[in-house]
Amino acid sequence: MKKIIINSFWLVFDKIIKLSFGLIIGIGIARFFGPEIFGKYNFANSIVVLFGTVLPLGTEAILIRELVNDYNKNEELLSFSFYLHFLSGIVFFIASIFLLYVLKFEDTTTFNIGLILAFSLLFRFLSVPRYFFESRTEIKYIIYIENSLFLLFSLIRIGLLYFSYDVYCFIYSFLFEAIISYLLIFIYYCNIKGFNILYFPKFTKWFVLLKESFPIFISGLSVILYMKIDQLMIGMLLGDSSVGFYSVAVKLSEFWYFLPLGISASFYPTLIELKKSSIAKYKETFQNLHIVLFMISIFMAFIVQIFGNWIVEFLYGVDYSLAGDVFRIYIWSAIFVFLGVAGGNYYIIENKQSFVLLKSIVGLFMNIILNFIWIPSNGILGAAAATLVSQIVSAMLIPLLFKELHELLFFQLECFVFWNWHNRLKNFYFKFKSN
Repeated sequence: MKKIIINSFWLVFDKIIKLSFGLIIGIGIARFFGPEIFGKYNFANSIVVLFGTVLPLGTEAILIRELVNDYNKNEELLSFSFYLHFLSGIVFFIASIFLLYVLKFEDTTTFNIGLILAFSLLFRFLSVPRYFFESRTEIKYIIYIENSLFLLFSLIRIGLLYFSYDVYCFIYSFLFEAIISYLLIFIYYCNIKGFNILYFPKFTKWFVLLKESFPIFISGLSVILYMKIDQLMIGMLLGDSSVGFYSVAVKLSEFWYFLPLGISASFYPTLIELKKSSIAKYKETFQNLHIVLFMISIFMAFIVQIFGNWIVEFLYGVDYSLAGDVFRIYIWSAIFVFLGVAGGNYYIIENKQSFVLLKSIVGLFMNIILNFIWIPSNGILGAAAATLVSQIVSAMLIPLLFKELHELLFFQLECFVFWNWHNRLKNFYFKFKSN
């Protein structure tokens, strides 16, 4: 329990530092460039993020699981991931440029912004050693590197804002930060562990791992599509300014997503160990992970209902006031995002990746259909509502429909029994305090 809390602290601390400074600087950039240019940046960035998210082809959790289960596989697994990231980085770089050209061939500003950002995909293979540190719950060493570099580039961006530099200067700063960060992580790992770059894993190993991770890859692609498809569709149907308004609401809503990701990632190695040693403790830990994340998301949603419009105008100015109502709708999606992140560990550990694929595809198609219906008639408010409905369907409908997932559904439904939260969490804390 103590190790989970410490590692959760470092993961959450990492995200707090990055997102806090990123939000502050992002606000400055949004105010300086206005909704239209800010919308162009977010449209291009959505495409690059889409391909960057699926670049590992769904292998991250599988690799961490294997590294936890067998320490002797370090060299083979990391080499596999190294070459996989290298090859997929090239493929997805080309794909992102092609998609940008097709969608925005007449808009040179948006295309050029996307082209610069996409170059970071070619260097993602250098960040592979991060999986090793996550598997050992020793992520703080990577966080030292990333946060130091992030703070440095944050100061550079403040200077760019102060002297009113061109938008491309900010875009290049994001590119250089990513490349240097990947390089420093790789150098650090090589210094303490060594890395045989000439070691090439057997193709049979590639086949086994890629086959197992394929449902996760399709799921990840589906998830990022239905998280970004709204911005892409808004850009095509309503224009760049609407993307600027909508992206402000999305950024504020997703600011808190580091909490479930950090907490859930820290629980993951421990859940794997508990699965082997004690099913009762394993289920109890899973249940309490769901309750903790649910509590956080509900608290956030109610705060935004009260202060959402004021927060938007205070941070971004009256030029972005249209984002306030979108923010108050979109924030409810966080409840089901948090539950989905908690349940993500369950699908991997229980080897039910095929259901991850199903729920993601269903959520994606639901979001696309509702966006086509609601964006023309309700604008960006319709896009926010479409995201909310698709998140509900993705997180809870699939566990309801399949008997194999009813245990996960029980974890989710138990979160709504709010009068039992205190006793459950208190018992969990004292039971594992000594661990």
